[in-house]
Amino acid sequence: MGRWAALTLAAPMGSLTLSATAGEPGQTCLTLADAQRPGAEPLLRRCTYEVAWMASAQTFAQGRALALAVQPLESWRELWVFHERAGRWTVDVLSPGVDDPQEGYVEFAGFAPGTRRLLIAREVKDQGRFRRFFEERRLDDLALVRQASAPERLFDFGRWQDVAWRRDTLVLH
Repeated sequence: MGRWAALTLAAPMGSLTLSATAGEPGQTCLTLADAQRPGAEPLLRRCTYEVAWMASAQTFAQGRALALAVQPLESWRELWVFHERAGRWTVDVLSPGVDDPQEGYVEFAGFAPGTRRLLIAREVKDQGRFRRFFEERRLDDLALVRQASAPERLFDFGRWQDVAWRRDTLVLH
């Protein structure tokens, strides 16, 4: 279960709002909208059978992107990143790992505005061992820029990590 289960939904921040409505039976549909243009067509709509932890929603990049924790399995939590690419809104999914890992999670850890880099932390159990990674990814295409085993090894983590993430995460303990 996510740590967001006990939290209330955060107030909208920036110019983006994210809402959840029921879709087909068992499905949740997420709608991303521009708060500056009420009544306008949504920027993006995506439906899922996974658990979307709405209290985890966090805007960044001066309110032009949003990160959301989504949990498809009990021991597996992804990070969905809503952002604009080539003039169109999209959602990209960052999973904790590849190559058949057993359990894991990935978290939004901050954003470096000068370099437009998303900061993420991931922990994954693979072949019986837990491994932690801290990453800087380009917001435009989520391509990996740098990866390290500790946040101190990445310059942007030292300066731009999110205060709430640092306070609440388990990956640092």
